[in-house]
Amino acid sequence: MQFALRDRRTARAEPALLASLLLLGLLSPAGTVVARAQAGGEDPFLAIPWQEGPTTGDLGGIAEVDVPAGYLFTDGNGARQFLELNQNPPSGQEQGLILPVDGEWFVTLDFVPSGYVRDDERDTLDADALFES
Repeated sequence: MQFALRDRRTARAEPALLASLLLLGLLSPAGTVVARAQAGGEDPFLAIPWQEGPTTGDLGGIAEVDVPAGYLFTDGNGARQFLELNQNPPSGQEQGLILPVDGEWFVTLDFVPSGYVRDDERDTLDADALFES
């Protein structure tokens, strides 16, 4: 499986952004999402706004992730709802969640602002002048 993560502002992978996204894989009692959908009835897991791969998942305007076929994606609100349904306390920093269609595991994508370093000025900074000051 391969997931591509890009900074939405620059359309390229950012090491600082990658370091700021916490990927946490946990076993999930969610079961097979496809089987739940086929069973019908009221299922709170099916109320989550899932996007079926292949798709591009929006991580709260911070980044985006390419989700391959065979996986489902939901945004930060859906991730928090999913965690609560699985009796896992959300941190409030969830930006998305990826789940294989068999529901055997899941990954949350969290943004931790304390680890993110903006580099808006990278093209205009004069490194030599900085060292002289």
